[in-house]
Amino acid sequence: MILPQRSEWQQLLPAAEQVLQVLRAHFARYTPSANEAQTEEDWIRPVLRALGHTFEVQAALKTPDGIKKPDYIFYRDQAAQLAQKGHVLADDLPSRGGLAVGDAKHWDRSLDSTLKAKSSDPFSNKNPLFQIHFYMLHSGAEWGILTNGRLRSRRRSTTPCGPS
Repeated sequence: MILPQRSEWQQLLPAAEQVLQVLRAHFARYTPSANEAQTEEDWIRPVLRALGHTFEVQAALKTPDGIKKPDYIFYRDQAAQLAQKGHVLADDLPSRGGLAVGDAKHWDRSLDSTLKAKSSDPFSNKNPLFQIHFYMLHSGAEWGILTNGRLRSRRRSTTPCGPS
Protein backbone atom coordinates (compact mmCIF):
# COMPACT_ATOMS: atom_id res chain seq x y z
CA MET A 1 0.00 0.00 0.00
CA ILE A 2 2.97 2.33 -0.42
CA LEU A 3 2.10 3.50 -3.93
CA PRO A 4 -1.32 5.08 -3.12
CA GLN A 5 0.36 7.19 -0.44
CA ARG A 6 2.90 8.74 -2.80
CA SER A 7 2.26 12.31 -3.97
CA GLU A 8 2.79 11.30 -7.62
CA TRP A 9 -0.04 8.78 -7.27
CA GLN A 10 -2.31 11.31 -5.61
CA GLN A 11 -1.72 13.79 -8.43
CA LEU A 12 -2.92 11.24 -11.00
CA LEU A 13 -6.20 10.45 -9.20
CA PRO A 14 -8.37 13.12 -10.91
CA ALA A 15 -7.28 12.01 -14.40
CA ALA A 16 -7.71 8.35 -13.44
CA GLU A 17 -11.23 9.04 -12.20
CA GLN A 18 -12.13 10.65 -15.54
CA VAL A 19 -10.86 7.60 -17.44
CA LEU A 20 -12.74 5.31 -15.06
CA GLN A 21 -15.98 7.24 -15.69
CA VAL A 22 -15.51 6.88 -19.46
CA LEU A 23 -14.88 3.14 -19.10
CA ARG A 24 -17.88 2.65 -16.81
CA ALA A 25 -20.14 4.36 -19.35
CA HIS A 26 -18.67 2.29 -22.17
CA PHE A 27 -19.11 -0.93 -20.18
CA ALA A 28 -22.74 -0.09 -19.46
CA ARG A 29 -23.34 -0.19 -23.25
CA TYR A 30 -21.16 -3.26 -23.85
CA THR A 31 -22.70 -6.65 -24.64
CA PRO A 32 -20.29 -9.54 -23.90
CA SER A 33 -19.58 -11.84 -26.82
CA ALA A 34 -18.17 -15.33 -27.25
CA ASN A 35 -16.61 -14.01 -30.47
CA GLU A 36 -12.96 -13.06 -29.86
CA ALA A 37 -12.74 -10.42 -32.59
CA GLN A 38 -15.97 -8.80 -31.39
CA THR A 39 -14.72 -8.70 -27.78
CA GLU A 40 -11.55 -7.00 -28.96
CA GLU A 41 -13.35 -4.45 -31.14
CA ASP A 42 -16.13 -3.59 -28.70
CA TRP A 43 -14.30 -3.71 -25.38
CA ILE A 44 -10.56 -4.44 -25.28
CA ARG A 45 -9.31 -1.85 -27.77
CA PRO A 46 -11.45 0.96 -26.33
CA VAL A 47 -10.04 0.14 -22.87
CA LEU A 48 -6.46 0.09 -24.16
CA ARG A 49 -6.96 3.44 -25.92
CA ALA A 50 -8.64 5.01 -22.87
CA LEU A 51 -5.66 3.92 -20.77
CA GLY A 52 -3.32 5.64 -23.24
CA HIS A 53 -1.56 2.57 -24.65
CA THR A 54 0.25 2.76 -27.99
CA PHE A 55 -0.06 -0.54 -29.81
CA GLU A 56 -0.01 -2.30 -33.16
CA VAL A 57 -2.54 -5.02 -33.97
CA GLN A 58 -1.52 -8.38 -35.47
CA ALA A 59 2.13 -7.44 -36.11
CA ALA A 60 4.21 -10.21 -37.70
CA LEU A 61 6.61 -11.93 -35.29
CA LYS A 62 9.35 -14.26 -36.54
CA THR A 63 9.51 -17.52 -34.56
CA PRO A 64 11.08 -20.95 -35.13
CA ASP A 65 7.54 -22.12 -36.01
CA GLY A 66 7.17 -19.47 -38.71
CA ILE A 67 5.52 -16.06 -38.63
CA LYS A 68 3.01 -15.65 -35.79
CA LYS A 69 0.79 -12.65 -35.10
CA PRO A 70 0.22 -11.66 -31.49
CA ASP A 71 -2.94 -9.63 -31.09
CA TYR A 72 -0.99 -6.63 -29.76
CA ILE A 73 2.52 -5.24 -29.60
CA PHE A 74 2.74 -2.39 -27.10
CA TYR A 75 5.24 0.43 -27.70
CA ARG A 76 6.74 3.15 -25.51
CA ASP A 77 5.40 5.83 -27.85
CA GLN A 78 3.92 6.46 -31.29
CA ALA A 79 7.31 7.14 -32.87
CA ALA A 80 8.53 3.65 -31.91
CA GLN A 81 5.28 2.11 -33.13
CA LEU A 82 5.45 3.90 -36.50
CA ALA A 83 9.12 2.96 -36.95
CA GLN A 84 8.22 -0.74 -36.67
CA LYS A 85 4.92 -0.70 -38.58
CA GLY A 86 4.97 -3.25 -41.37
CA HIS A 87 8.26 -4.86 -40.27
CA VAL A 88 8.61 -8.48 -39.24
CA LEU A 89 9.53 -8.35 -35.56
CA ALA A 90 12.00 -10.65 -33.84
CA ASP A 91 13.49 -11.26 -30.42
CA ASP A 92 14.91 -7.73 -30.23
CA LEU A 93 11.57 -5.98 -29.68
CA PRO A 94 12.69 -4.04 -26.56
CA SER A 95 15.60 -2.46 -28.45
CA ARG A 96 13.05 -1.26 -31.04
CA GLY A 97 10.81 0.48 -28.49
CA GLY A 98 8.52 -2.45 -27.78
CA LEU A 99 7.34 -2.79 -24.18
CA ALA A 100 5.12 -5.88 -24.21
CA VAL A 101 3.16 -8.36 -26.27
CA GLY A 102 -0.54 -8.89 -25.74
CA ASP A 103 -3.16 -11.42 -26.60
CA ALA A 104 -6.92 -11.29 -26.17
CA LYS A 105 -9.51 -14.02 -25.98
CA HIS A 106 -13.29 -13.93 -26.07
CA TRP A 107 -15.22 -12.62 -23.07
CA ASP A 108 -14.75 -14.79 -20.00
CA ARG A 109 -12.61 -17.43 -21.82
CA SER A 110 -10.49 -19.34 -19.31
CA LEU A 111 -6.94 -18.02 -19.54
CA ASP A 112 -5.18 -20.91 -17.84
CA SER A 113 -6.75 -24.04 -19.25
CA THR A 114 -6.45 -25.93 -22.50
CA LEU A 115 -9.40 -26.19 -24.84
CA LYS A 116 -10.43 -29.73 -25.70
CA ALA A 117 -10.91 -28.93 -29.39
CA LYS A 118 -8.59 -30.76 -31.77
CA SER A 119 -6.36 -28.76 -34.04
CA SER A 120 -3.85 -29.73 -36.70
CA ASP A 121 -1.87 -26.58 -35.84
CA PRO A 122 0.75 -27.43 -33.17
CA PHE A 123 0.73 -23.74 -32.25
CA SER A 124 -2.84 -22.94 -31.46
CA ASN A 125 -4.63 -20.84 -28.89
CA LYS A 126 -5.77 -23.95 -27.01
CA ASN A 127 -3.73 -22.77 -24.01
CA PRO A 128 -3.59 -18.96 -23.71
CA LEU A 129 -0.84 -18.93 -21.05
CA PHE A 130 1.39 -21.02 -23.30
CA GLN A 131 0.60 -18.72 -26.20
CA ILE A 132 1.53 -15.48 -24.40
CA HIS A 133 4.70 -17.07 -23.01
CA PHE A 134 5.63 -18.15 -26.56
CA TYR A 135 5.14 -14.59 -27.81
CA MET A 136 7.21 -13.17 -24.96
CA LEU A 137 10.00 -15.67 -25.54
CA HIS A 138 10.29 -14.95 -29.25
CA SER A 139 9.83 -11.18 -29.08
CA GLY A 140 12.28 -10.59 -26.25
CA ALA A 141 9.52 -8.71 -24.39
CA GLU A 142 9.82 -8.84 -20.63
CA TRP A 143 6.08 -8.32 -20.21
CA GLY A 144 2.99 -9.95 -21.65
CA ILE A 145 -0.66 -9.01 -21.23
CA LEU A 146 -3.32 -11.66 -21.62
CA THR A 147 -7.02 -10.85 -21.27
CA ASN A 148 -10.49 -12.16 -21.96
CA GLY A 149 -12.03 -8.73 -21.48
CA ARG A 150 -13.14 -9.53 -17.95
CA LEU A 151 -9.89 -10.88 -16.52
CA ARG A 152 -6.30 -10.12 -17.22
CA SER A 153 -3.07 -11.89 -16.53
CA ARG A 154 0.15 -9.93 -16.56
CA ARG A 155 3.22 -12.02 -16.89
CA ARG A 156 6.79 -11.01 -16.44
CA SER A 157 9.49 -13.19 -17.80
CA THR A 158 11.75 -14.71 -15.17
CA THR A 159 14.01 -16.28 -17.74
CA PRO A 160 16.05 -14.58 -20.44
CA CYS A 161 13.92 -14.04 -23.54
CA GLY A 162 16.51 -13.00 -26.04
CA PRO A 163 20.06 -13.80 -27.02
CA SER A 164 22.68 -13.29 -24.34
